[in-house]
Amino acid sequence: MAADGSPGTRKKPRTHFAETPMSRAIDLDLLETIYDVPLGACGWREVMSGLQRTFCADVGILLALDGQRKDIRGLSINGVDATTWQQYREHYAKINPFLDAIESGRARPGRAVLDAQLISRRAFERTEFYDGYWRACRLGASAGGYLRDARGNMLVLALPRLRGRSAYAETELAPLQVYFGHMARAVQMHREIESRRREPELDAVARRYGLSCAELRLVATLIETGSLRKSATRLHRSHNTLRAQLRSILQKTGTRSQVELMACIHGR
Repeated sequence: MAADGSPGTRKKPRTHFAETPMSRAIDLDLLETIYDVPLGACGWREVMSGLQRTFCADVGILLALDGQRKDIRGLSINGVDATTWQQYREHYAKINPFLDAIESGRARPGRAVLDAQLISRRAFERTEFYDGYWRACRLGASAGGYLRDARGNMLVLALPRLRGRSAYAETELAPLQVYFGHMARAVQMHREIESRRREPELDAVARRYGLSCAELRLVATLIETGSLRKSATRLHRSHNTLRAQLRSILQKTGTRSQVELMACIHGR
C-alpha cells in the first residue's frame, strides 16, 4: 500500500536498460559514456563504438565542419582508414549529397533520419560521390543526424552498414533519436565547459592545499592529458606511483575523484 492509501506497486530492480515510449531498450551504460565525454573521462570514439554495436553498423562517423565545408574535423572515424578519410576530407565532403540535402532543409537539426529520407537511392547512385567514394568503400544503407550552431557549424553523425547488409528500419530511428538527443546535450555541455575553462594558477593551488612539487607536476599533467595512465607515460613514472600521489592530492583538496579534482582546480 502506498503512503497516500492507493494500491502500491512493487519496485523493479534497476538493470542496464530502461524502457522508453518506443518500447525499445536503451543502454544506460552507453548514455553514461556519452556524458563522460564533456567530463573528459572518455572520447567520442567510445560513444561511436557503442552506437555501432547497438545498431549493427560497420562504420561510425562523427564530423565537425563549418558551413562552407572547408574546416572538416573527424571527432570519431571508426571503420574508415586514414587514406579514405583524407580523400573524403579533401574532395568528397564538398560533393556529399547527404550534406547537400541537409543544407536544403530536408532534415531537421537533432533528428535521426534514414539515408533514403535525404536522397532517393536512384538519384544517389547517379552522383560522383556514390561512384567514386561510397561504392568504393563498399558502403550501403546508413542512418544518422546533424546539429547546427548559431555560426552555421555542423556536427554530423552517420552509421553506415556495408553493402549487401539489411537497410535500417524506420523503427530503429526512435532509439537512435534518443542517443542522438543525449549526444546533442553532451556537445552543448562540452562547449559550455570549454567556454568557462580558465587556466588555473597552479602555484596558488599548491600553496592553498599544501601540494608537493611532485603532486603539482601530476596535477599539471592531468590537466593536459586527462588520464592517469597517459600522465604516467608523460612523467616516466609507474601507474601505481601516480595513483598513490593522486590519492594524496584528493585527500589534501577534499575531493573524491579526478573529475571533482579538476573542477576544484579550475575553480568551478
